[in-house]
Amino acid sequence: MTDEQIKDWKETLKDINPQNDTSIDEKYRLLQEATPETALKILASFNPKNALEIDIAMEYLLKADTENEKLKKLKEILTRGIKYPLIPLRDYIFPVVDKIKPRDYPETEFVILGVSNKIGVFVNEKKKGEEINQSYYRVKKNQFCYNPYRINVGSIGLNPFDYKNQIISGTYNVFAVDEKEIEPRFLFALFKTKRFLDYVNELATGGVRINFKLDYLKSWKIPLPPLEIQKQIVEKIEKQKAIIEGAEKILYGYEVDFNLFRDFPTKYISEIGDLNPQIDKIDLRKKDLVSFIPMSDVDELLGKVRRIKTKYFFEVKGRYTTFKNSDILWAKITPCMENGKCFVAENLVNGTGFGSTEFHVIRVDKNKALPRFIFYVLRTKHIRDLAKEKMTGTSGHKRVPESFL
Repeated sequence: MTDEQIKDWKETLKDINPQNDTSIDEKYRLLQEATPETALKILASFNPKNALEIDIAMEYLLKADTENEKLKKLKEILTRGIKYPLIPLRDYIFPVVDKIKPRDYPETEFVILGVSNKIGVFVNEKKKGEEINQSYYRVKKNQFCYNPYRINVGSIGLNPFDYKNQIISGTYNVFAVDEKEIEPRFLFALFKTKRFLDYVNELATGGVRINFKLDYLKSWKIPLPPLEIQKQIVEKIEKQKAIIEGAEKILYGYEVDFNLFRDFPTKYISEIGDLNPQIDKIDLRKKDLVSFIPMSDVDELLGKVRRIKTKYFFEVKGRYTTFKNSDILWAKITPCMENGKCFVAENLVNGTGFGSTEFHVIRVDKNKALPRFIFYVLRTKHIRDLAKEKMTGTSGHKRVPESFL
């Protein structure tokens, strides 16, 4: 609500004694069958700056068929400036209940999806059914998946993939949308708004959302223009997104000029930090999450990680490079090294990361150098060309030795 709407709301209800002795859930229930007098007392107890409470008020007032002047005035205040009606999602989204036990199909390869709060749904890994013990949901293109424990930070995504045998963990919530009424990309854009995150977090603050169930999502209201208008809005959003991504490539993806560093003294990594340091021993039986960053998820153009996957300690199998926050990871194999695959580790879950053994890990002493400064040095074509000359191994399996650094 705008400041003007809030002022008018308070003025309309100033002589009403608010009903403050019940919970928000109880007020919602009572409003469904309340007389105008009781409804006004409940509405007077609402905070007009609280998006959840105003959503409840909006739902009631849009349905209310009354001659009560105050209720009509409140409806006018809330709908002032709204071009399209706010409609709860309950009639437009449907839970996906198609679960499968991949272990029943031991030789079938499954595409396992995950959800990131930054990029939405992504391909996490591929496994045969015999390697998967838990039940998973089958997921189709244009269905939504969200983490009920992390949706408050935006962990919800629209599935763009149409692989055979694509599944997602049964710990996620999965739902489809009525595509005759709602363009999925339009709804996804709404899920990425501050208004939606405020709604989720307000439920959490009230102690309601430990597990954000689909019923809570069904109660959220969205503006619902005609389908053609939704598509036009999506096109505008995607054009803006393309412009932003293009700007990022210009800003972060340009070739770093080594001449910027020529006037400084040269040092070996051993003089300013540690190369491929040993990490503290980890108990892989612990049920703690760690970050998992495969080589394929490092963007050589932008010099950053596209997405950070998570695994439990006990799920980590095979040989991996381990690293910590602020460590620099530099690809030592061709063509990854030649393309500049390099990043500074940040925002690692529990401060620990696992990645390909084909990364060199550089842990800079921050009293001697800035990790990001070293990162830019390693990104220069000059350094990559020098490293290429020192690579050892057979054709197709060449690596930059530690001695180069």
